[in-house]
Amino acid sequence: MAQAGALTLVSTDPATQFTAALAQNAYDTVSLEAGEGIPEKLGFVDQGIGAGRTVASRLRAIAVISKENLAWEIWLWGQGTFNASGSDPAKVFPLGRWAFGAADGVQLAGTGLYYYYSDANDHPYVDLDRKGKIHLMLVNRSVTGKSAGATGAMRIQLALEATMGW
Repeated sequence: MAQAGALTLVSTDPATQFTAALAQNAYDTVSLEAGEGIPEKLGFVDQGIGAGRTVASRLRAIAVISKENLAWEIWLWGQGTFNASGSDPAKVFPLGRWAFGAADGVQLAGTGLYYYYSDANDHPYVDLDRKGKIHLMLVNRSVTGKSAGATGAMRIQLALEATMGW
């Protein structure tokens, strides 16, 4: 068990995750599986936080690093079915949502990648499927569409604090 206050970084892999083109209000999903995690490998849940298959943790900070300056919405879900039921609230488990406007994206020296960041968060997370995964949804809220492939590459990075379970 990790010491309280110790943060584990978990990131999506821009080469293989969230690579689809997204029109306005369209979304893409990914379920990050237990693996080696950062810095060894992007796109996996670090085993230090994925133990016990619940990924019981608290989200403390979230960052988006993107080639395109768009309005992003990030959703954290408790199950890999995401929003599969559009009519039964008992069958969906959203655990948090973060909205970043295009104006929130900053570049270093006015060039390169766009960075979005939110800290001072305290959102509980647990994988209700008990598969040791983190379920993320990316929504493009911009009128401009997100590009596919390397042109629209992006990474979502979570800073998670392990908890004693649920």
